[in-house]
Amino acid sequence: MPRDLKMRIKSLLIMEAPAFDLLKPLIHESSFPLETLKMCNNFKDERKMDYDFLRKSKLFICNFSAELPFIQNLRNQIVHFPYTARFIQNEDFIVLIRSWVETKKPIGTCFTFSSYHLKEDVAIQIMNKVKDRFVNSTVVDNKCVNIPMGTHAALKISYFQNASSLSFRMTVETIEQI
Repeated sequence: MPRDLKMRIKSLLIMEAPAFDLLKPLIHESSFPLETLKMCNNFKDERKMDYDFLRKSKLFICNFSAELPFIQNLRNQIVHFPYTARFIQNEDFIVLIRSWVETKKPIGTCFTFSSYHLKEDVAIQIMNKVKDRFVNSTVVDNKCVNIPMGTHAALKISYFQNASSLSFRMTVETIEQI
């Protein structure tokens, strides 16, 4: 393989951490932002994670059980976490919400957390916990809680179900969108 080989790609699936480091130098700059970046394996040392590279994708799919420090360090606008039953049921979910409100995440930021094991009664409990923890929050249709983030934006926490999973979505929207 030529040493100066560069490839133009739209999407990238990373199965193993070593592949991540080997592939980065082969990707041509015109490929960015990637349409989709999907990672399927947790990296042993998150401090070595190249968050700048991760940010160079329109959609980042974190296909492993991520911990709060990793999630908080992501600067992507759209992220999906397919396997997060434990995360959204414990205090880390509240900590993440509080962090977004305090740091005023940019408008348009959207993280989705899904689980194939949760039922709607658990979703209602989680939404009630969110509503109770944030003083100025407002409830819409029992499936959505809006939390003000200043005069121009709000964090919208909602949940939805399809045939196989239950998902929570955190979206920063303008006040006019809400």
